[in-house]
Amino acid sequence: MSPEKVPPSPKENWDTFEARLFPFSQEDKTRIEFAYQLSKYAHRGQRRIGGERYFEHPRSVSLILLDECGIRDASVICAALLHDSLEDTAIFGNPTKLRPARFTAFSAELISRIFYPETAEMVQSLTEPYIDGVEVKDKKQAKAVKYDRLRNASEEALLIKMADRLHNLRTFFPKRGEKTPEQKITETQEILIPIFRRAEGKYPTQTQHLLEEINKAIAALKLRNF
Repeated sequence: MSPEKVPPSPKENWDTFEARLFPFSQEDKTRIEFAYQLSKYAHRGQRRIGGERYFEHPRSVSLILLDECGIRDASVICAALLHDSLEDTAIFGNPTKLRPARFTAFSAELISRIFYPETAEMVQSLTEPYIDGVEVKDKKQAKAVKYDRLRNASEEALLIKMADRLHNLRTFFPKRGEKTPEQKITETQEILIPIFRRAEGKYPTQTQHLLEEINKAIAALKLRNF
């Protein structure tokens, strides 16, 4: 039986998002709003497997950090909104036109100047490199680089990746050629969760919450009929 499509987030828009930002300074709010609008523009026309527009994903990741984890660091919220922008859009440059190392340096400089240096570090740490056949030869190498980046990433980047994985598990739908539920669960449990635990030292409460929710989402996914 085909699963039903995930409905769009109910009544979520910039006004409801902005209402959560009262603890932030006006300068931080302005940068977060720009990250929000830039992400929305960058992912225009893109759809998730469940049918909803792609922007619902980075927005939802940001809302998990704001609502469930109480994160009040503007650089983290900006990075959460932009975490797929290098991998899935050309808003910070076209990776097909530059070698991976050059693209990394160029996009990091751009993000640092517009937002925060920490935002650039987080977004870079969460990005799977473009396969150019020279520096990065195939999908297997690209995945290995991505995992290595995560192992060396800041604890803040790990929070974003945990929220990202949580939202993807909560909204998972299978697609031919993509990971099966079993593959998604195995990757989460055997590769990602051991990496995520490094964030416990700096963010014990948030890490514990996110890991508990990830495990709940895995249990729910195992019960779903695909």
